[in-house]
Amino acid sequence: MDAFNDVLAGGFGVFDYDESVDLIWIESNKSRKDLNEKYNNTDKTIFEILVEVIKDNNHINLNLK
Repeated sequence: MDAFNDVLAGGFGVFDYDESVDLIWIESNKSRKDLNEKYNNTDKTIFEILVEVIKDNNHINLNLK
């Protein structure tokens, strides 16, 4: 998850650090079902953790479709 967060922060060639980004997650309901396993002995699912990591990057506007 740390590496995923680093990519979301930007500066790796696709978009600049803290550049505003619109992320559209298509079929997010399917992903929610497919990623419903608990993450590292927490009470949160992998899907929930991914969404949390994305939302922690304030410059990313997440749109679940």
